[in-house]
Amino acid sequence: MSFPYNYKKNNKDNLYESFFYRYYYLVFSFLSQKIGNRDDVLDVMQDIFTHLWDKQLLTSENSEAIIFNLTKQKLALYYRRNKKQPYDLDILPEISDDSSFEEFDERFEREMAMEKLQQDIELLPELRREILILNKFEGVSQQEIAERYDMSRSAVENQISKAIIFLKKRLFRS
Repeated sequence: MSFPYNYKKNNKDNLYESFFYRYYYLVFSFLSQKIGNRDDVLDVMQDIFTHLWDKQLLTSENSEAIIFNLTKQKLALYYRRNKKQPYDLDILPEISDDSSFEEFDERFEREMAMEKLQQDIELLPELRREILILNKFEGVSQQEIAERYDMSRSAVENQISKAIIFLKKRLFRS
C-alpha cells in the first residue's frame, strides 16, 4: 500500500488503527442502544476516536478502560448538549448540567444492571417469572400467590428460590 506525500505509518498510527477496528463495532453497538439517530451515533463516535487520537491516550495496557470511560463521558455530553433524556424519568431523576460525571456513571451502571436483570427475568419460564414479579416487585405475599395459582405455599417458595438461583448464576457469568 502506498501513501501520498511519502507518508509512512508509525507505530502510534498502527496502534490507533488497530484499536479503532477492534472497538468500533462495540462502541457503535453501545451508543446505538442509547441514541436513536444513527447520524448522532456516528458524530459521538467521531468525537470519541478524535479525542483518543488528539490526546494520544491509548496504550496496550489501558485501551479498553479508556475507551469505555470516554464513551460514557461523550454520551453524557451528548445528552447535555441536546437536552435529551436517556432514561425514563419515572425510573431515574433528570441529568442536569451541574450533575457530576460520577453521579451519571452511578446512574448509568444501575440502569445497565436493571436492563440486564429484566432481560434475565424474561428468560424464566412463564409461571416462575409471574410468581417472582408478583412477590419481589409487586409485594404480593407467597400465601396470596399460592391461593391465586391454586398451589401450595412451599411450591411458590420453591419457584421463587429457583428463579433467584437462576438470576444469580446469570449475574455471576457476566
